[in-house]
Amino acid sequence: MNSQTYEVLNKAWKSTCRILLGAEIGDMKEYEPWLLSGADAPKRFKSSISGKDVYVGIGSYKEDGKFIGMDEIDFSRKFEPLGINQVKDIDSIVGALKERFLYTGNIILGNSNFVEKGANIMDSSYIYNATDLLDSKYIAHLSIAPESEYCFGSNGAGSSKHCIRVYETYDCNRCLEIWNSRSCADGYFTYNCDGCNETFFTFNSYGKKYAIGNLELPRDKYLQLKKKLLAEIREQLISGKRLDSLMDIVSSAKECKKEHEELKTMLKGHKFDEPRTNKEIIEKEFSETSSILLGKPLYGMDNYSKWLTSKIWKRSEANSALTGRRTVVVDYCNLGRIPEHRLIRKDEWELIKEKMKLTEPEVDSLTVANAGETIGKIAYMPFDYNINSTNMIDCTTTLNSSDCYLVIPSIFSKKSGVCTWIRHSSDLFGCCAGFNSSFCMKMNYSKRMNRCFEADNSSGCSGGYFLHNCENVRDSMFCFNVKNLSNSIGNAPLPLDKYKSVRSSLLEQMHSELEKNKELKWDIYSIGCH
Repeated sequence: MNSQTYEVLNKAWKSTCRILLGAEIGDMKEYEPWLLSGADAPKRFKSSISGKDVYVGIGSYKEDGKFIGMDEIDFSRKFEPLGINQVKDIDSIVGALKERFLYTGNIILGNSNFVEKGANIMDSSYIYNATDLLDSKYIAHLSIAPESEYCFGSNGAGSSKHCIRVYETYDCNRCLEIWNSRSCADGYFTYNCDGCNETFFTFNSYGKKYAIGNLELPRDKYLQLKKKLLAEIREQLISGKRLDSLMDIVSSAKECKKEHEELKTMLKGHKFDEPRTNKEIIEKEFSETSSILLGKPLYGMDNYSKWLTSKIWKRSEANSALTGRRTVVVDYCNLGRIPEHRLIRKDEWELIKEKMKLTEPEVDSLTVANAGETIGKIAYMPFDYNINSTNMIDCTTTLNSSDCYLVIPSIFSKKSGVCTWIRHSSDLFGCCAGFNSSFCMKMNYSKRMNRCFEADNSSGCSGGYFLHNCENVRDSMFCFNVKNLSNSIGNAPLPLDKYKSVRSSLLEQMHSELEKNKELKWDIYSIGCH
């Protein structure tokens, strides 16, 4: 690491430790393996042009692809159109354009400074070994952090400050090992809390303060116990350079069989309010979107499940540990680590939450080392939340969304299916990280896209097919690392009538292959491999 970047980040690390842990615990580099273990660090490749290290933040790129650094792209370069025999089918096009298909790493944009081993960084400073940051500073060993500061070893730290190893948080400050929580402060080993302050080993709580094991305490007593717990945390970190994560502790926590059976009996026979759904609305949108993109419709999302899920985050089905009710879990921000024997549904927690507290003697004797012996009776973890959303089928984390199928999470989105992490979008299918976009299929990590198919890491494009790192590209196919093009194939503009003729033939082939095989031979991540 550059000495200046490390020097600044190490000071930020030490100040964060003083604020969060009450004292410094040593240099950041001593804790690098522990910090990295919870983050999706950028992946390193070699530039095919210079041989320099190139870092990318998307795990779908393959080892045999060719890569280039963002600063090595010649955006003014002109390309020759392909000959008539080179555009007869997709195989011919891919073969002819292999040298043009270069995947881009080291994407550092806007007003960014002092960034090392960074990928997909915008307007951020003093960054090391991190990916997908926006308006952030003093960040190391971290993935996904919009508008955050002084955060280390985390995954999904949104608008958070002075945090170490936090996962899927928003507006959280001075937190360690806090998971899936919002608007919390001074939280330690806490899961699924909203508006809580000063908590240890607290689960699924709202507005609690000075709580340990879900039990609220007098302020003075809480602070006394907190001081003891922080001393233990510092001792463990200094001696072992790591702590068990909350998921480690919960996974091996003592199984309180008597209490568990009492909860199962309490919930047995309860009639939960299952919302009415209509999948046909989404199936119709799938067919209409495929018709817009391919000229003819496809029918039945589930028929194309293997293809649609090939590049989205891994999902799995599980059953509630208390009722056996089915739920869908997606592995993002490490939430896929929730132990299945601790997974429940949110509406189940609402029925049992009054019983979910430690006693005062249990709190008095609680330590970080023995937490697994104590918290087992309260450590249940819902994955799902649905806020102001309707007709969401197997969509277990939603906000202000409607008419979606297997979209997790879905934020201000509608009429989409089989996606992960979409925001302010509609009519997306098989997409991951699609923002402010519509009528797209198999589009990943892109924004402001319309009518695009097999696109990656692009923005402001429309009518595009097989696009990578493109900006403001319209009605074009097989374009890499270009801006402001239209009616182009392989980065080379064509007369409008010729472009339309080639596109029509290729779309016919693609539709036929999909109807027959339920998947395509090529995707945006394979056409550039050798």
